[in-house]
Amino acid sequence: VQARAIVAYLARELTTHSYPEIAQAVGRSYHSTVHTADQRLRKQLADGDAAEPAADGRAMSLRELVDQLRYEVLKAASRAG
Repeated sequence: VQARAIVAYLARELTTHSYPEIAQAVGRSYHSTVHTADQRLRKQLADGDAAEPAADGRAMSLRELVDQLRYEVLKAASRAG
């Protein structure tokens, strides 16, 4: 659930795609599920929530996780062209 919310949030932040376009890209039938996930993550970021623990047991804030993922996505996009 958290991963889907992060994808929705970053897709809205880093692209010009609409909620319906993002929903279609991630295989969701309704754009409202993407919108809700985005809004939920925005609230969690504002509240300073922690991310779900990583597989290796490391803990980090949700903001740290989102910032790290944003960095990796932008780095990959710049290499691609």
